[in-house]
Amino acid sequence: MTETSSAKVVAGCLGLAAFAIALIAGLGSGAEADVVLGRAVISMFVCFLVGYAVGLAGERAIDEAAQRFRNEHPIEELPSDNDAEHEHYHVTDSERGAVMETAS
Repeated sequence: MTETSSAKVVAGCLGLAAFAIALIAGLGSGAEADVVLGRAVISMFVCFLVGYAVGLAGERAIDEAAQRFRNEHPIEELPSDNDAEHEHYHVTDSERGAVMETAS
């Protein structure tokens, strides 16, 4: 599966929502179908652009916050793959049995 940027997702959702709202509002007002459809397409395009800008701003804010967190909380040393047992992840036989009993 290909990776999609969150800006495109936000833009697509906002554009489709604008299209649906404009379509329902236009049909509810009794306007002609071609006028309603034209306005709905214009609303979709404008809101897509606004949603894309909002999505890019959100991506940038998240990236900056993540980078700031990484700078403030650096990882000193990663455990090597050769360390089979880590103190935090060690599961005893009694704990394994309890998990297996609970699962059945």
